[in-house]
Amino acid sequence: MGAEQRRYPREEVEMRLSLVFGHRKVAVKVRNISKGGALVQVEAEDSPGIGPSEVGRVAKLRMEDGHAFVSSRGTILRYVEEGGAKYLALAFTTGVV
Repeated sequence: MGAEQRRYPREEVEMRLSLVFGHRKVAVKVRNISKGGALVQVEAEDSPGIGPSEVGRVAKLRMEDGHAFVSSRGTILRYVEEGGAKYLALAFTTGVV
């Protein structure tokens, strides 16, 4: 494996969260995350409405940790389909809080 090229190293994770576009909530699995961004896999039930047109949209990655609500806003930089799964890469504009 080559040297890490990203500004912030990514941590491999598997968390179920929500990606929110305006008033629409999409279930996702976070595959990796860093202070600068994340790669998420769209859950199968929300997959039909997601496509390349999402690139450039601003979305919020939302999670709950006990009673603390955490939210991070990001821009979708890339859409990828691989092995029947759909992935979105986000660049955070506010960092992970």
